Amino acid sequence: MAIGHFGFLFFFALGLWCIVSPKSIQTVALKTCGRFYGFENPLINWMKTQHYLWMLRALGIVFIVAALFLELVNLFGK
Repeated sequence: MAIGHFGFLFFFALGLWCIVSPKSIQTVALKTCGRFYGFENPLINWMKTQHYLWMLRALGIVFIVAALFLELVNLFGK
């Protein structure tokens, strides 16, 4: 039961972070993913676009839906 609540909190917090502050996630991603096995990351130019920020917001919605689903399963699935 505690694992289900941890999953809910994890996905819910991650979803909120993606929706509320996608710019900070973009900054972290650009800092940490600039190099890819010694080569320039092929996705780095896409990660700098507005489309990437909208993708993060959509991913945040998916995470929140997953969190709510986990909580419903945890509450009613016995």
